[in-house]
Amino acid sequence: MIAILLLCKVSVAKAVECDVAELAICAPVFTLSQPPSKACCSKVREQQPCLYEYLKDPLLKPFVDFPYARRAVKACYVPSPKC
Repeated sequence: MIAILLLCKVSVAKAVECDVAELAICAPVFTLSQPPSKACCSKVREQQPCLYEYLKDPLLKPFVDFPYARRAVKACYVPSPKC
């Protein structure tokens, strides 16, 4: 019975709360071209589902569509959102 339950395991996606403040740890990376830290990359990966929404926001787009920000996303091995 346990083997059957293990074979029928269902993956549950973790919901992400989109909050650009979560990326504050990456501010020096996004604005000064510093290499991203592990903590920054972790936050970028966590917020990846939100990146497209940030790009659509006229107040946030200048920060997340900045060349350094795009380089940081790439350095963290996170695919850039395509809009």
